[in-house]
Amino acid sequence: MKQARRKKTFLDLTLYIVLIGGIVLTTGFGISLFISGQEVTEEVDKKVSRDVDYLQAFIDGNLNIIETVAHSLGSMLFGDLVTDDSGNACIILSDSLPKASPQKIYAAMTKFVTANPAVCGIAIEFDPSIYPEVKSKYGFTPYVTNVSGELLSHDLGEMTYSFDWEWYKVTSELGHGYWASPFQDSSIGHVIACYSVPVLRDGSVYAVIAVDIDTEAFTRKCAEISPYPNAQVALLDRNFNFISHPDPGYLMKNVSDFEEENAVFQRDVTTL
Repeated sequence: MKQARRKKTFLDLTLYIVLIGGIVLTTGFGISLFISGQEVTEEVDKKVSRDVDYLQAFIDGNLNIIETVAHSLGSMLFGDLVTDDSGNACIILSDSLPKASPQKIYAAMTKFVTANPAVCGIAIEFDPSIYPEVKSKYGFTPYVTNVSGELLSHDLGEMTYSFDWEWYKVTSELGHGYWASPFQDSSIGHVIACYSVPVLRDGSVYAVIAVDIDTEAFTRKCAEISPYPNAQVALLDRNFNFISHPDPGYLMKNVSDFEEENAVFQRDVTTL
């Protein structure tokens, strides 16, 4: 049995679902859903569709929260949110807003992390010339994170050089919001996804705001889906690395590393 369908998804991407004993689809920030298992019957097809819609809504809702937090924080501290016809966003620095103090910036970041459970951390990377009064080794980069309910804050500019990080470098080059490739946080073992948006002053990058989400929430939601007995539900990023899987040993490994999963995945991808 073979069936392919298209759906609209978050960020105006196209969702592909292929049902041939497995499902592959693309979601908000380039992640794919992979379900492997037995042959798909018509009844299973209907249940899978319901489950996928449920998971899709959950993922899109959380990604929407992350983007909204980045945009709202930028508007509060720096200026006006501007989006183009494709939905790409940036913050334009306002001359009418006074330069925010480091204390005000930390307070605003803390407020947004506290008020939004989906957010596990926020960083703002400033051009080194913006806050010379803050004696950071690599430029003022305030960071606030929620670690198991405990709020921690520090200046990343004191400890590491971050201008080559994907979330800063690519966002600066694009001049608009961007979802960076997920990465595994070695301290907690979870995979983190990051949305970043630039703050622009006269066309140049004044700062980049990055908001993190822990994809462990997606793993828990995937565990609620059981379209048929012994089904495996996992999420893949745009490079086809597992960012969510019942077995943590799969995390950030490529689907091509696993013979059975890759066979189903490759068969379905070729039908798109």
